[in-house]
Amino acid sequence: MQPKIDQNNIDLRIFLRNLWRIVHVMWQVRPLALTCWTLLLLFTSAIPAMQIWLQKTSVDAISTVAAHTAELLPVLLLVASIYGLHIINSILSETSEYLFNIVKEDTNFRLQRSILLKSLNIPYYYYEDARFYDELSMVSQAISRSGADVIRSVITSFSNTVSLISVIVMLSMVHWSLPLLLISSTLPGIIILLIAKKRRYRLAVATTQQGREIDYTFRLMLSKHGAKEVRIFQLGDVLIERWTQLFVSVRSKLLKQYANEGRGRIAGVFILQLSALTVAIVIVMQINKDVLTIGDYVALMSAVVIVQGTMGSIGASLGQVFEMSLYINHLYQYLALPEASRSTGELKFPKHYEQISVSGLHFTYPNTERKVLTDVSFTIKRGETIAIVGENGAGKTTLMNCLLGLYAPSQGNVYIDQEPLQSFNKDSYLKHVSAVFQQFVQYNYSVHDNVAFGAMHKKLSQDDTLDALTAVGLTEMVQRLSEGMSTRLGSEFMGGLELSGGQWQRIAIARAAVRDAEILILDEPTSALDPLAELEIFRTFQNLADGRTAFMVSHRLGPARLADRILVLKNGVLVEQGSHDELIQLGGEYKAMFQAQAQWYQEERVYDTVG
Repeated sequence: MQPKIDQNNIDLRIFLRNLWRIVHVMWQVRPLALTCWTLLLLFTSAIPAMQIWLQKTSVDAISTVAAHTAELLPVLLLVASIYGLHIINSILSETSEYLFNIVKEDTNFRLQRSILLKSLNIPYYYYEDARFYDELSMVSQAISRSGADVIRSVITSFSNTVSLISVIVMLSMVHWSLPLLLISSTLPGIIILLIAKKRRYRLAVATTQQGREIDYTFRLMLSKHGAKEVRIFQLGDVLIERWTQLFVSVRSKLLKQYANEGRGRIAGVFILQLSALTVAIVIVMQINKDVLTIGDYVALMSAVVIVQGTMGSIGASLGQVFEMSLYINHLYQYLALPEASRSTGELKFPKHYEQISVSGLHFTYPNTERKVLTDVSFTIKRGETIAIVGENGAGKTTLMNCLLGLYAPSQGNVYIDQEPLQSFNKDSYLKHVSAVFQQFVQYNYSVHDNVAFGAMHKKLSQDDTLDALTAVGLTEMVQRLSEGMSTRLGSEFMGGLELSGGQWQRIAIARAAVRDAEILILDEPTSALDPLAELEIFRTFQNLADGRTAFMVSHRLGPARLADRILVLKNGVLVEQGSHDELIQLGGEYKAMFQAQAQWYQEERVYDTVG
């Protein structure tokens, strides 16, 4: 459904381009801090060589003091300088770390904001593909690893390389083979590390869906949403067992990977220690020949430790860069996904339009052969109330998504007074459209926010939102609010007020109504209610929609009698349209559906009261 992302390899050019993108973001958010941090890293890279030289000089000086051939004060100052250098190194390191954290936090904020902005513009149908959620999981991991950390590892590798070169020069003065021996001894460990990083990444990709299911099951067990059914249907043991099986399956793969990595590290340590022993033997032999002093031995063995440690750090940094680059690739491929057309035409939505037409509309999910709508055509006049009915899966919601501009039709189009929908500025169009969906959002924010979110461009006051709640019959609820319109709703946070399903639905309708939209859509938000409660919600919606064009979507037919006209969908095809009485007389699909549901709706007792 979306462009396939290469999950195993990354082209060097792409890798370098991604690094440059991150550096560009870091420079944009904190140029001064980035510059100072980089300079501090480069400066501290010279400290190891200075420490080695001070160690050698101080040991030799102490030897002369022991032989009473030198003054004590200069030697003490030399020894003190070693510890002073440690203090300076600590101060510079902590300052560097603080500067990096400043850059990192602001860079992560910028990247996360880019992801949120991108989510507003990618095609809506992506959210109906499970593979897309796998990719979002990888993007989340990329953010958790931080793009700034990639650059840190790169610059740290460069800084360590500078340190390494200065130490290598000292070792070369003893024998040219010592640096080669030490460096070559670290290469197997670095290669093993890179292989392990790639295998771990591949394992993460392979277990992404299982990991998401583990997380989903865990959250389901802890959520209020699932608590009732888990207890009533005694699903606790079943879900825990399912979670356990998934967890054990992933864990066994992880443990196998950890064991392989451990064996690789042991092999690397063995090679490192063997090379260090060889160097120590060479130095001792040189001392025996009076070529080197004890100070040289202390300094050179410190150099051995520094070379191996620095090479290890370089290897670790390269491993982090390699691993994180694979995840960062997901981030930038996500940001590069094609965006839905914003239909930024020059036309503004005509508030006093005359009709809406749907002509030859087809919809097939991209990259599939699943036809959801086939050749749907109809015309409605401004101010009409239209009911769209049909069994589940008939294409009702898909048709509404096309009208809202969330889906781009495969063929055909939606017209406002002869003008195709794409000709209108999208922002202008959306300001005149409002909807209540089947799975409407229950915002765990204040009562005011829950309503005002429907028309943020109008900057509604609390009195405005209070009027909207009164209009949908929530006067009694409003009067009970402990903190007025600032009362937080939902149970997600402390002090939140939980509402009934019907109250949440009325708030959703109030949110849709305050937009003063010309086109209102009610897309099956009452499917979980009984017929009487459903009728009450639909009638509330109809009153608010007076004078506007309204679409009421339902697979239950009772509320359809409230509409001026009924459209009947079956398997994505518009099979009938007309008023309730006309469709009953037609004796087709609508009548068959109505008769099948009659025992549940009890037409004469419930719906004959409709004016």
